[in-house]
Amino acid sequence: ATAPSIASLSLWLGAPLFPNTVFKDVTLKGQMLWSGGTITVDKAVMGIDGQEPATGTLVISRAERAPAIDATLAFNGFDVGPYVLSQRAGATGEVSLSDMLQGVSFNVPFAGQLKADLRVSAARVTLGGLALGKGAASIQVTDGKVVTDVAEIEHPGGRSTIHLSLEATGGASKVAM
Repeated sequence: ATAPSIASLSLWLGAPLFPNTVFKDVTLKGQMLWSGGTITVDKAVMGIDGQEPATGTLVISRAERAPAIDATLAFNGFDVGPYVLSQRAGATGEVSLSDMLQGVSFNVPFAGQLKADLRVSAARVTLGGLALGKGAASIQVTDGKVVTDVAEIEHPGGRSTIHLSLEATGGASKVAM
């Protein structure tokens, strides 16, 4: 399958998401089994945003009131720069944490309409031109809450873990890091 965005691909697969500005130019190859409201793509090869393709498994289920997505994807290389770097990075490429967070949208309109359990890893993570090493993260979306755990990210000077929680229910969003 080839789609202009993850939103259009998810609509075709029966798990509609709201349009967003990332996750464009999506390709998905693999062995698909469609049975009883559940689509399983084994030996999946998925490409997004011009990143190196990821391999793994993708399961989309319509068995509950909200679509459920379960995926385990491994990238050889992944550049997080397009998702976290703002346009304020100087000529040296250095950017502060506050500048990085300005580039991240905390508006997650689909959080209350989707269940997701995503596990992603990359043997080689980069931030723009900065090589960081390997990384692994899990992302869970349940009942309007998005919880992201970066289990490991290597960077110059060591290794870090990050826990980011976003509650997008009701009025204002709540963010904890």
